[in-house]
Order: sequence, then structure tokens, then C-alpha cells
Amino acid sequence: MINKSSKIRLLKTESAIALVFVASIALYFCLFEIRLLNPFSFGWLLQGDWGQHFIGWMAFLNEPWHWPPGRFENLGAPVGNSIVYTDSLPLLAIPLKALLAGQVSLLQFQGWWFLICIILQGVISYVVLRRLTCSPSVSVVGALLLLCWPPMYHRLGHDTLVAHWLLLAAMGVALTVKRKTAVFLGVGLVATAFAIHAYLAAMVSLILGSRILAEIDIGSRWQTVKNFVARKSKTPPISPRTMFLMMTIILVLGVELYLLGYFESGSSGGGGFGVFSMNLNALWNPQTEDWSRFIPAQPFQTEQHEGFLYLGVGLMGVIVVAFALALWQSTTAQSSFDQRFKKLGVVAIAAFIFALSSRVTFGENVLFNIGLPPTVQDLLFLSTFQSSGRFGWITGLVLIVWSIFAIASRLGSKQTVMILSFALALQLVDLSSVPALMRDWTAPLPEKRAQYEELAAQWPSSLKHIRAIPPQDLDDEIQYQLGFAAILNGGTTNSFYFARPNNEAMEPFTERLKSDISQNQLRDDTMYLSSSHACYIAAGNKSHFKAHYSLVVVNGSWFADDPLPNDWRDRQVTTEENPSLAELIASCGEDCTMVLAIKDDGSKNLSEETIDALASKGAKKVLNLDFRDSYLIVLKDGNVVTEELASEESVEWSNQLDSLSVRVESAGFDAGAHAFIFLDDVNCSLNQRGFNGVYWQQEPKHIKRFHVDTYLPATER
Repeated sequence: MINKSSKIRLLKTESAIALVFVASIALYFCLFEIRLLNPFSFGWLLQGDWGQHFIGWMAFLNEPWHWPPGRFENLGAPVGNSIVYTDSLPLLAIPLKALLAGQVSLLQFQGWWFLICIILQGVISYVVLRRLTCSPSVSVVGALLLLCWPPMYHRLGHDTLVAHWLLLAAMGVALTVKRKTAVFLGVGLVATAFAIHAYLAAMVSLILGSRILAEIDIGSRWQTVKNFVARKSKTPPISPRTMFLMMTIILVLGVELYLLGYFESGSSGGGGFGVFSMNLNALWNPQTEDWSRFIPAQPFQTEQHEGFLYLGVGLMGVIVVAFALALWQSTTAQSSFDQRFKKLGVVAIAAFIFALSSRVTFGENVLFNIGLPPTVQDLLFLSTFQSSGRFGWITGLVLIVWSIFAIASRLGSKQTVMILSFALALQLVDLSSVPALMRDWTAPLPEKRAQYEELAAQWPSSLKHIRAIPPQDLDDEIQYQLGFAAILNGGTTNSFYFARPNNEAMEPFTERLKSDISQNQLRDDTMYLSSSHACYIAAGNKSHFKAHYSLVVVNGSWFADDPLPNDWRDRQVTTEENPSLAELIASCGEDCTMVLAIKDDGSKNLSEETIDALASKGAKKVLNLDFRDSYLIVLKDGNVVTEELASEESVEWSNQLDSLSVRVESAGFDAGAHAFIFLDDVNCSLNQRGFNGVYWQQEPKHIKRFHVDTYLPATER
């Protein structure tokens, strides 16, 4: 510890906090324009994840209260969902609805949220460092350095994840607070984190868990457990008082989760662990030129933006100095923080390993991959936290806080301030491109706002509901546009992007929609639309077409004003379930036309029988089909019309076939992951992973379509 009697107090605590507070506000206005604080300026939010969060908040604000309070029903209708799963910040959304419901219909608070997070990042950093170092001057400069923590600003596009101050507060509780106080503060932090984002709650819980590790003698406790199980001792491993406290905490947090709406979704994962991970080079990889003036971007895997952990040159320098001092100069006395830092270090290492996931990468190379089936991922809650790369934030922040503590505990305040000030200057220069990036991300987008408002103004008075088939079929942008229009006009839509969609509960309603359309039992107050099922709803109906989104729409001429060719009203479309791809191809002979296109990957478990069937028709390129390649083939009268194959780019083909205008596009995983088969401007592909196909005999009056997931083994399809 720094000897208090030898410290030179450059600043009083009160003025130091005021300085950090003012610096935080100044930083906010260096990064963002003042219009972000205007609650009625929302055009900049109509993009990316912000669109989901803002429109989810609109839906919640503009309908009556439900039970539980975090629930709404106008998006994802008729099942509904929760603001938890639109990431609409329940911590602010619920109290603001209580204050403003019925008074305003459009209001944004994200700009103020960014300001709150930056201020809390600075102030909490100061408080934690002040308790660790006892030096106001060191704490001020350290707090300014932590204000320049790049991952916080990198997550700006996912506004709820900007609250890195929660992680710092958890470290403060784990390291510096007395036991009884730590329990109550810890529970409060976890509850607050759950009202912001579940990932942050998990991280806060991990950090606080390090304090539990520091407080208990694991060896002695394990021996107590063994003696109790073996009936050698009547002393329970956990005292009744502790058990009661634990059960109370679980009950309180469980009630909170219920009220917020965490249990409103039936889905919690479905695989994906290892994709949104962290790269081993994350600590020094800025990923793009916008995040560093000094260090060039390093290679990384697709989707590893979730594992962004670039520290910046200044913070990297602080860590290097701290490790050098720790190796060459030990402290004169052990502090009460040392044991807690060791346990926090264990948690930081565990978080780092989890962030790397079961698929460990360095640059573009996969070092090893432990394949885990989706069911195993679900059982271990890995699917719930599939964006594992985010957990690297714990490691980065622990490294920084420990480094400042390690330097300050070995050097005087003046020397520490000099080192940290130099690091701060380097950090500011290194990140000097970030303000322009932040302003670019938050550009006002007046044209987009006008587009949304115009669409809402055109909403017919007779329209009450929008139903997409299936609900998650639509492009995010069109979901946002229609959701915005429906909310402002008191309507509902079944289609919206939820972090956890309630697919199981929605399935019966989707099947009912398909049945209604096939029997032409359509409601006049409902607009029906689809992309992957476009030809299904086009056949036999008076439909319209919206070219930009490849949508076919029934009862929606206000939205899609291009009528489809009359031929579609005379056609029938059926979907074949679980077909044998090899048998379908082999049976396509004279008078048969078949179109096949791969989405994502179709090679991993493509059978030899299927390859032989294609080769018997004259296919050659299929023999070279590799993992995640793009591939399409057209067969007519048992012969190959065209066959296209490419790696890392899509393939296309268009021509006339049997009086139909046909356009086919295949994109493997690295080329966009889609499969489109347009017949007379209508997409008839199911657009699922693997082979998507359509075929007909003689004239295209009865079109059959199918999908076979040749990525999966036949036993798992």
C-alpha cells in the first residue's frame, strides 16, 4: 500500500470528483452532437440494433400495461414479447412509461443514456481507484484513462451494452467493500444489471463471485462437505443463516426477472456458441483503422466484432509498466487487496477462456475447435451467452485496474501520475479518429425518418394487423418500418426482430395463417406478406409485389403497388416435407424442370447418392463443391442447363424457362448466406441452410418446392 503520510494530496476528493464529472461531460460533447439529448430527435436510431431497441420502446410506451409490466403485445402479435428481448433498457423504459404513457408517442432516451454511462464510467472509476490507491491525483488520471476504454464506445451500436460502469462498480465491491455491505451492494448491482442487459448481469455476478472465493477457505470448506456427507460431522457446509440469505436473494432476483419479462420468451438459444467469440489477438487488434492511429488492423474471424477488446496504446503501456514493476520490484507490505486481486485474476482468466469459446482462433486461423451440439450448448447455457467474446471485457478492465493499483503501490503519487498522464496522452492520440466515427454512427438520417413517417401516414384506416409468413421472414429494415407504422396507428404486427423470439408459441398461429391463405379465407383488416413463402401466398390471390424487399403482399396495395402477373392466380404451390434429395434429382427426367440453390453450406453432409444423381444428369462442378461454397444448378428434361460454383462470392443465373422468367442466386456463408429462386419476380425458395429447390412437370401450373439441410447428418434433419 502507498504510505498515506508520504502522499502529496494534489486534489481534494470533492474537487477531484467534480473534475472527473466535468471531464466526462466534456468528453461526451467531443464525441456527440447536442441533438442526441433532444428526446424528439430519433432519426439516427432507425438503423441496426438501435432500430430494434427504439421501436421496441415505442411499442411498450404506446400500449396499455400488461402483466408482467415488461410485456407488450403489439409486436410479435398475438403472442407478444418483452422489452427485455428488444433490448429496450427496462431500467429507464418502465419508469418513463409510468410517467409519460398517454402524453407522448415518440420519444428517445438513448442520447441521455450515453451521457449517463460516460459520467458513471468516470465517477465510478475514480471512486474505485481512490479506495485502492488513497491518492486523489492518481485516481483522477486513472479515471480519465478508463474513460478512454475503447470497448465501451465500440458497443455504442448496442446501447444497453455501453454500461461498463457496472463492471467497474462490481470490481469496487469485490475489492474494497466490507463483507456485509458487499452483500447488499452486490445484490443491488446484479438487479440493476438485469434491468439493463442479461450479459452485464452475468459479468457482474462473475466479478462479485471473486469476492466469495477470497472470503472462503476452499480446502477447509470442501473437507466440511465431505465430513457432512460421510456423516462424520453434523455441521452443515452452509449455515442456516447463509442458506436463508441465499434463498432470499434468489427469490428477489427471480421476482425481478418475472416482472421485467425475462420469462416471456420460450427460446433461450439454439446453438451458435463459438461464432461470436474473441480472437487471441483481441487485446492489440483495433479491427479497423478507425480505432488506432498507431497499430494496423489485424486479421480476425467473421462475427468476432463481439470480441473487440482493443486496449489502446496508452492502456497497453500502463499494463506493460505494471507487469515490469511487479516482476522487478515487490511491495514492502502485503495489503488486504492482494488476496482479492488474486481471486479476481482467476475470474478474469476464466472470463478470457470463455470469451475465446470452444473454437479458439488466432487471426484468420482456427487453432482448434471443440464441436458442441446445439442441445449440449443449450444444457450448459452456452447458447444463452453465445456472444461469448463480450466476456473479455472483464479481463481487460481487471488488467487495467490492477495495473494502476500495482504502479501506485510501488511508486509515489507524483511518479504514478506522470506515467498515467503520459499514457493518457498516448491513448488520446491513438483514439483520435474515434470522435469522427461516433458522429458518423449517430448521423441524423433525416431522409430515413421522413420515409418512416410517410409510411405511417399512409396507413389505411381499415388496416388493423400485419401478418408475415413466417414471422421472422422479413428483412430487419422492413420489420422496423412496418412496426413503426403499426404502433403509431394502433395496429399490430407478428413480425419483429427479438433477441429471443417465441417461435414455439407462434407456430400454431403461423400454420393457421397458411391455412387461411390456402383456403382464401382472408380478413379485410389484415395485410399478409412474405418473402420465403412469397409464391405460396401469390398463387390463387390478387397480390402485389414490392421489388426492393422481394415481398409478395395481399391486402396491401398502399405498401406494395406493383401488381403481379395474372398467371400467378392460376398456379398452385405446394411444399414437400423431408424429401430425399437424391431421389428427387434422379426422378427429374423428361418434361421436368428443376432449380437448386445452396444457402450457407450444402456440402458438409451431402451424400454420395446425391452427388451421383447430379453427375448422372451431367453435373461436373458439384464434384468440387467445398464447405460454404455458393452453388446453383438448373435441370431441364434430365439435362444440365447451367451449373455455377464459387467460393466466398455469390453466383447468379437468369433466363426464360417454360414461359417463366427465372432468376437464381446462391450465396454460401461467406458470401451472404441466402438462396433465391425467382419465378416471374416471385421468390419461391424456402431460403434455408442447405439445398433449396423448386420443380415442375411440363407447364409450370403446379410448382413444388423443397429444402434439404445437407449441412446436418441425415439422422438430425
